[in-house]
Amino acid sequence: MLVLLLMTIVGMGMPAATTQSVFLARLQKNRSYAFNSAESGAEAALLYLANEVAGGSETSARMLLAAKAGRLKRPPSPAGRPAPAPR
Repeated sequence: MLVLLLMTIVGMGMPAATTQSVFLARLQKNRSYAFNSAESGAEAALLYLANEVAGGSETSARMLLAAKAGRLKRPPSPAGRPAPAPR
């Protein structure tokens, strides 16, 4: 009888633990989705703005963003003068 009682208690605890695990997994999935969506939107906005500054060339816009992030050296200015320092 005692064994049956213990098995019942353990059996009732398992669905509660499973339900909590499912809830936490869904919460993590939703957080990841929101973060990735926000990051993608921010990157698209930066690319759009850089594209506007670069005069419509997507390649120039990507290079400008990379230069701002410090991954590329700034290209020399067209007049041969040194490029302004990054802000």
